[in-house]
Amino acid sequence: MDARERREVVANALVYFICDAARVREPSQMCARLAEIGIRLVQLRMKALDDAAAYALAAQVATELRRRGALLIVNDRVDLALAVDADGVHVGADDLPVSVARRVIGPDRILGASAHDATGATNAVQSGADYVGCGSVFPTSTKRDAAVRGLDLVREVRAATVVPVYGIGGIDAGNAVRVLQAGADGVAVARAIGDAPDPAAAAKQLLDVVRRMKSLREAQGA
Repeated sequence: MDARERREVVANALVYFICDAARVREPSQMCARLAEIGIRLVQLRMKALDDAAAYALAAQVATELRRRGALLIVNDRVDLALAVDADGVHVGADDLPVSVARRVIGPDRILGASAHDATGATNAVQSGADYVGCGSVFPTSTKRDAAVRGLDLVREVRAATVVPVYGIGGIDAGNAVRVLQAGADGVAVARAIGDAPDPAAAAKQLLDVVRRMKSLREAQGA
């Protein structure tokens, strides 16, 4: 994909799957299956892997997603994102500064950033972020030390920026509508899909919920 196509996917993906290699069995197979049922944006987290294992896994996932028209965003590791020709990278507060990450990856790849308040979101976009993930919206077992900032954070970030906004943290099919009502363009989830007995079925359910809400919101705004 070229830069325009990548950014179009980010703007319209609705559900952003966070694939944590430490929690998911056979990550490449799961990502491939999810792409086949409509998940077009995947972030790969590999914090527990050494460089060789992380490279091998990222390369495999990149290949599977590329074949299916989905994007791979690598968490934290700008070097690995470039090494496997991923579609982009996501950086948090403890990673490379957004402006530095943008300079390294160039203008064509996607750059995502975490935002915990409106100022952080504004600064990230001014530094080159294509989208922001804001949270934790709800309590989450994925990051037990994450501060819960609630739906007000989504509203504040939405008001502060025009780039795609993804709510993250404790989101599932039961509360995703509230996140979109607060102004998010989509939801980013790890546990809701990765920990489900049937990840594909969980992804389909979440996609259906978010699509219906997005269609309703667009109809009301017409």
